[in-house]
Amino acid sequence: MDSELRCDEEGSITIVTITLTIVILFTTVIAILFSQLVVGQRHTQSAADASAIAGANALALNADTACLLAAQIALRNQSRMTNCVVGNTDVRVWISDSIDVAGHIVELTAQARAGAN
Repeated sequence: MDSELRCDEEGSITIVTITLTIVILFTTVIAILFSQLVVGQRHTQSAADASAIAGANALALNADTACLLAAQIALRNQSRMTNCVVGNTDVRVWISDSIDVAGHIVELTAQARAGAN
């Protein structure tokens, strides 16, 4: 009787091992894809912050060049500025960036404001 049970249970560890391996691989792939999105969003936000600061610095000298300088800084950060609003004492920018995540292009956006209150 014991030998019959052992024959029926042979290979069950292999099935469990294969199933766990698939689950671990799937989880790892999801974690990597999520990490790409997080890193991309952080990069886009950094580009927005740098552009807004550059625009605010230019605003102190010449209001006409604030958005132009902000756009140049965005391009240097491999992003593009989609909008820029110059106030009396501040500059607000909107930045967009595209990243490839597993063969799909994902559009990331960020905004930032810099200047005096």
